[in-house]
Amino acid sequence: MEEKKSNQMKHYAERLKMDGANLIKWVFLSVTIGLIVGGISSLFAHMLTAVTNLRTENGWLFYFLPAAGVIIVFLYDKFGKEDRGTVQVFSTVREKDSVKFYSAPLIFISTSLTHLAGGSAGREGASETSWDKGFAWIRRTVM
Repeated sequence: MEEKKSNQMKHYAERLKMDGANLIKWVFLSVTIGLIVGGISSLFAHMLTAVTNLRTENGWLFYFLPAAGVIIVFLYDKFGKEDRGTVQVFSTVREKDSVKFYSAPLIFISTSLTHLAGGSAGREGASETSWDKGFAWIRRTVM
């Protein structure tokens, strides 16, 4: 009876040790990812504010909207042929898949150019969601 109790105590001690290690791992990963994604999202918001303020102060930038469009089309043609935009981002979330790596910088650049020239992109949510690709390696590693 005493031996059985001792084995149970060892078992519970091992489980607590394992569960504690998992808790520490997941808290560390969550805080790290939160800081990185929060920093990127904050950078994106500040970038949009800066380019919008620049455009507001310099009304003539509006005339470069067609040029910004051409640059954006070139970038997507050169680097993002498989990118389906916002639809891709939300469908990958629904299908638990990853967004292509180049999608996030393309959305970041194209949205900034659009706002700089006075356009409205409506891709802010997609940009923040698309950073999923940067953390897909964590998902593959720890799960």
